[in-house]
Amino acid sequence: MAYNKKYAELGESVIDYVNNREDAIEGAFLTAHEISVNVNTITARWDSGLQISVIKLNYNGLLNTAHGSLYRTANPLVANFSKNFSQPPHFVKISPMDGRNIGGYPVTVRSDGIDLYMLSSINYGGVATETQVSVLAVGRWK
Repeated sequence: MAYNKKYAELGESVIDYVNNREDAIEGAFLTAHEISVNVNTITARWDSGLQISVIKLNYNGLLNTAHGSLYRTANPLVANFSKNFSQPPHFVKISPMDGRNIGGYPVTVRSDGIDLYMLSSINYGGVATETQVSVLAVGRWK
């Protein structure tokens, strides 16, 4: 019985911690100097010069060009930030949004956007593949 109570207390502590982190993140966005939102991009800028941009990229096409042991799109896709960075972002992360084994990797990172290949461990041949990835970029706007 005491064993289960300790796990319940631990679970409550974890939930409290997560809720506190979510509150801190929401609070940080409330202090942003500027927030820009369009169809697939959100950008937040702070007075300190920090800029964070997130792009939701939809892809519907082929993933069958060999790339080592993986497969990628034949040509890079272009994703543009809603607000330019002052220089290319310092950090870029591309993550799948639909739980599939499809991701991406950057080819060129610019202050106004990113060129990237969609990447998969499966050769989809001539079948068009529909998927979504998110691009997170962190850098400076001033």
